[in-house]
Amino acid sequence: MPEEQRPAINQLSDILFGNESSKEGKQSQIEMILNFHTNSLVKIEDIRFSSSEISRLLSTLSPETNDTEPKPETNTPPCLPGKRVSQLHQLIFDAMFYNPSASTLDLWDLIQQDSESDTPLYDQDGIIKIMDTACIEWRSRNGVNQSMLWGSFVTRVSTLKNKLPT
Repeated sequence: MPEEQRPAINQLSDILFGNESSKEGKQSQIEMILNFHTNSLVKIEDIRFSSSEISRLLSTLSPETNDTEPKPETNTPPCLPGKRVSQLHQLIFDAMFYNPSASTLDLWDLIQQDSESDTPLYDQDGIIKIMDTACIEWRSRNGVNQSMLWGSFVTRVSTLKNKLPT
């Protein structure tokens, strides 16, 4: 990120998180900031960011991070063998890799919680669209909507457990 954009991002962060870095007060901070895509000024009320997006952006700006969440990138799981592997199968395999002692129901719950999270650890591509107690609806890399029922999930977990590295 260019240096000239950092003050605006820091100002936006201060406004969204409620930090007041200047003595002028909050009213002067909320006036206007630069929109980098159109090079125009927009009112801060027109912009909505989730706090996780702001945190993610600020962590890229500053070298020191205080993340307490586990990050799967430290120990990358192997890719499943084969020419054509679905993204959902790889996602299940990744969850099993980081949680090898988890039961099938625990994996289902873990994947469901991860898909509903603002910062997913396993579903980083956002393939899971809807997941409930009986079915996972997801979109493949080709844009095709697919689904997997609980029974198929149990079978797939059983098959993938044999492919986990020992």
